[in-house]
Amino acid sequence: MSKNSEALKFNTDLLTNKGMLISFATLLAKKYPTPDAMITAANGFIQTKSQNGMADYATDYDAVLASQQVMQVYTLMYWNGFYKTTLIDPKTQAKSTGPTLVIAATLDPDKPYHIGLGRSEIIDPSFKALTLQWDKSGVQNSAGKLIFNLIPTQTNTTERVFSGTWTDSDDKKHLVIGTETSGDVSEKDKKLLPPGLVELLPLITALGSIVAMVGAVAAMLWIGKQWKEKNLDRAEKERAARDNPDNQQDQQDALQAQQDDQDAAAAQAGQADNVQDAAQQVRDIPDAQFDQAVRANDAAAPLPDVADARAGLRAAAAEQQVGEQRDAAAALAEQADPSPVVVREGPEGEGGGVDVDSSVLAMPEED
Repeated sequence: MSKNSEALKFNTDLLTNKGMLISFATLLAKKYPTPDAMITAANGFIQTKSQNGMADYATDYDAVLASQQVMQVYTLMYWNGFYKTTLIDPKTQAKSTGPTLVIAATLDPDKPYHIGLGRSEIIDPSFKALTLQWDKSGVQNSAGKLIFNLIPTQTNTTERVFSGTWTDSDDKKHLVIGTETSGDVSEKDKKLLPPGLVELLPLITALGSIVAMVGAVAAMLWIGKQWKEKNLDRAEKERAARDNPDNQQDQQDALQAQQDDQDAAAAQAGQADNVQDAAQQVRDIPDAQFDQAVRANDAAAPLPDVADARAGLRAAAAEQQVGEQRDAAAALAEQADPSPVVVREGPEGEGGGVDVDSSVLAMPEED
C-alpha cells in the first residue's frame, strides 16, 4: 500500500484504539532536546507499531501529519459537539447571538448524527470538504453553508470553529461564526437535543474527548515540524553571522532566528502539557464507553484516495475564498493569531480570509 494510504490507516486506528492513541500521545509529550529527537521518536512509533501484530505501518511522520488534516476534511466526527454562534448583519455588520448548533452522534447506523440549529433539526445535510450545507424545502425553513476549521488559541491548543452564512425562516441572510462551547454541557443546551439523545450525553462527551486528544496529537506533530524549520533556520542564520561578523543585518537576523527557535521550543513544551491533559481525559473514559463512541462515529468509513483527498483540500480552500464566507472567517480569525493549521490569506489584492494551507494539508507525494 502507498505511504499516504498507510498514514490514513494509522490515523483511523488512533481514533478507534484507546491504548494506541494514549501510547502515541505519551511518546509525543516527552521533553525532547531537539526537534529531530521528537520526529525520530514519532517515526519510530509509527514504523514499529504493528496492526494486530501482523504488519508495520509503512508510512512516516510527514504523511501522518498530512492525513490528520485530510480526515478532518472528510470526517464529521471531528466536529462533534455544541457551538455557540454569533450572527453578523451583512449590511450593517451589527452582531447578535444566534442559535446553538449541535452535532451529536446517535448510535443509529442509518442516521449516525443529529444536527440541530436551536430547537430545529437540520434535515438532509451534506458534509464535504469541511463544509456543512443544507437547503430550504417543504419541511425545512432555513438554509445554511458553514465551513469548519481549527484555530490556535493563546494557550497553544486548537479550537474548533466555523464560519459561513445562514438564511432564516424570514429569508433574511446572516453571516455566522461559531465556536465550540467548553466545559460541561449546560442545561439549556441539553434541551436542544431530542429526548433520546439526552441519554447519550456521556457518549457525546466521550467522543468530544477523543476528538480533542487526536487534535492535540495533530497540533504536537505540527509544532514539531515548525520547530525543526525554525531550528534549521537558526543554524543557517548563525553561520551567516559568523561568516560576516561586520554585517549588522546578518547579526540581527541571527538573533531573531535564535529567538524564533526558542519560541518554537517553548510552544512544543507547552503543547506537551496540553497533550498530557487530553490523554488523561481519554484514560478516564471507561473502555466500554470508548468502544461505544467509536461505533457511533463514521471514522472507519472508507476514506478518499490520495487524488480525491488533494481535490477535496483544494475545494475546501476555494470555498473559504468566497465572498461572505471569507469575510466571516476573517472576523473569526481576528480572535487568535493563526498558525499554519489555519492561515489568514486571501486572493491577491483582497482582504484576508481563512484558508487551508496546502503546504501542510496536501498529501505528500509518494517517494
